Amino acid sequence: LAGIIFGVIVPFIQNKLMEGEISACMNVRVVVDTKQGYTCYDEGKNAVDVMISRGADDVKLYGLQIIIAIDGTTQAFEFNQSLPVRNEQRTFTINLNLSSGATPKEVGVAPIVKIGSMQQLCGITSAAKLGKCS
Repeated sequence: LAGIIFGVIVPFIQNKLMEGEISACMNVRVVVDTKQGYTCYDEGKNAVDVMISRGADDVKLYGLQIIIAIDGTTQAFEFNQSLPVRNEQRTFTINLNLSSGATPKEVGVAPIVKIGSMQQLCGITSAAKLGKCS
């Protein structure tokens, strides 16, 4: 009986958990919104503003990881509060500590979903070039 449990039931449960992770990551709809002009680099404040739009999904969003590409490297920033709900947009401001002459070039977003009591960082779902704020 123990052999059946470990040979059949444990792999079945592991597969179901993996399917849940893949499904949640594939179904969450978060994108970097550049159409409205709120995603940009403010050189005077040394900060990046990023508008994130969320679609009509039923995924439990636990957080967002916003990734900024700066002259060949990336920095990741995690947000777990004031997240956009279904069909909503939120703008996040990220204060940077850049060395002289460094400029942020691109921004991406990766959702962090909740599956049961576990958190799962998904891959980047959207990325955009960063322009200067006007």
